[in-house]
Amino acid sequence: MQPEPWMVDELAGVLGVDVERVEKLLEKRSIRFMVYRGLPYFSLRKKVGRADEGTCVVMVKGAPLIVPGYPHIARIGILSRALARHFPGDVVVEEKMNGYNVRAVYFEGRVLGITRRGLICPYTSIRLAELYGEQLRSFYSEHDPYEYTVYGEVVGSENPYVRVSYPEAPRFGYFVFDLARRGELQPLETRDGEAGKHGLRTVRRLGVINPRSAGALEELWGILESLGREGREGVVLKDPDHAVEPLKYTTTAVDIADIRAGMRYFADEGRDYLYSRLVRIGFRLYERSIDPSELAAELGLAVLQPMVEAIREVAEKGASYEEFTLPFPGYAEAKEYVDYMERLGLELEVVDITPSSGRVVLRLRKPKPETTTLTSRILSTGLIGYD
Repeated sequence: MQPEPWMVDELAGVLGVDVERVEKLLEKRSIRFMVYRGLPYFSLRKKVGRADEGTCVVMVKGAPLIVPGYPHIARIGILSRALARHFPGDVVVEEKMNGYNVRAVYFEGRVLGITRRGLICPYTSIRLAELYGEQLRSFYSEHDPYEYTVYGEVVGSENPYVRVSYPEAPRFGYFVFDLARRGELQPLETRDGEAGKHGLRTVRRLGVINPRSAGALEELWGILESLGREGREGVVLKDPDHAVEPLKYTTTAVDIADIRAGMRYFADEGRDYLYSRLVRIGFRLYERSIDPSELAAELGLAVLQPMVEAIREVAEKGASYEEFTLPFPGYAEAKEYVDYMERLGLELEVVDITPSSGRVVLRLRKPKPETTTLTSRILSTGLIGYD
């Protein structure tokens, strides 16, 4: 499906670039054109003109809706140095939840769940509408979607992207972490007040510290160690008025859990998961003067055990794949999601469709082709390759 010429003209105007540049970026798929339930939109996979990566532009003739992307947050390597140098005053410590970033918008009578890449995810939109539709309608009845954007994290076991269950949201939960007006992040007090007024949950506030006070660093380490014992991801450190950019820091527990998850599909995801998290852990051990031997066994198992499981899986089943289930209101919605993933070029195999309690539960299989190919070749030839 191709955009109509007027849409390309409108987008060029929004971005502040010429039409020819938009057309070239569409050809390269740096800009995607998609349609969600009759609503045409563009998603930006890179910064273009005035719009940042992840921006979603919903096409309404003469009045396109611009949903700005969320800025990437810098990751801390050495906490003690970053804390005092970066923040001019008090720091709000909030929980960093382990899910996926979603902008929730109520526009033209429907809830839109927009992922970090600027795509309207059908599944996310359906679940947000089911569970938070009333709250989002309430919020956007007072706040124009052309001006305001709600940013939040989707967590829980029932989603297509990052499946981590939380006691407060075992299946599907949405937690607001920021509110923007015309692309500018609002003070946390404003966010909390507006979210509370309209019944939306926010991420947990874990404390407020003065980075120059004597006990600030140890207080923060105490928060991180408590989160680590619970297997939670980490923290985001914010200036209460967003006077400076926020910073994030993860726990050792989640870094090791991520390595374990990535090495389960070692040729597809293992490289990216392993290196970055080892660097994080290495700097943490250095900063805290921790003997590496304290983590050696746990870390070694996180690397090797899932890899061996993957090899056995290919040896016994002939392929490596990830399976997950998603509930839908009906068959039409389930098909809509599968079609959406195919449109993005992401291969999904529908293993089973089961009616359950008035819903349709889809069991999906996501192939891991690189792990399958590499493992199959080594198993058949006995050779890994040439060094």
